[in-house]
Amino acid sequence: MSEIIQIFVRGGPVMAILAFISVYLLAIIIFKLYQLYRQESVELRILDKIDQIQVQQSVIAELRMVSSARNPLAYFLKECLLLKHAEISDEKARQRIGILGDNILLKQSSHLRSLQLVAAISPLLGLLGTVIGMVAAFSTLESAGQSVNPAMLAGGIWTALLTTVAGLSVAIPAMVAHHFFVGKIRSLEQKMRHIVEVLF
Repeated sequence: MSEIIQIFVRGGPVMAILAFISVYLLAIIIFKLYQLYRQESVELRILDKIDQIQVQQSVIAELRMVSSARNPLAYFLKECLLLKHAEISDEKARQRIGILGDNILLKQSSHLRSLQLVAAISPLLGLLGTVIGMVAAFSTLESAGQSVNPAMLAGGIWTALLTTVAGLSVAIPAMVAHHFFVGKIRSLEQKMRHIVEVLF
């Protein structure tokens, strides 16, 4: 533990910023994973029944199947059923469904821009810390004058590169998480399209 604290201290203020960003990143990933876990079990039940929903004789029975589910796909299906049996044209129904789908996908995309930002700025912060560390190392060498010790430069470079490692260690998981969650949202979009194709 003391070695980890020493590394953070040697990394300087940039290391502290990266530590804060890493905690923020972890919180986003946990939240999004919980959101997906809560949704996917419901989605499987909905997709198993969606192809049979046309033969349901009672609209109320159809709505009961999905109204209790706190899930974007269930909500989308319920709204599609209401629009299907409403006294409006299919064209107007599709327009409303398009707006509804866009709003759902926008809500599901929450915090993804934050993941993008973390993935983009973390390497830059690491590079900034490295440059600051190199400047400090060469400043120390200049102050040493004739009594230059190579260990002084080596120690300064080692300290400077710590922030680069930290920046990449934060950026890589952020990029992987962003790619994963974008794939899940695209999958949700495909399921919503399937619902529209079945009902209209």
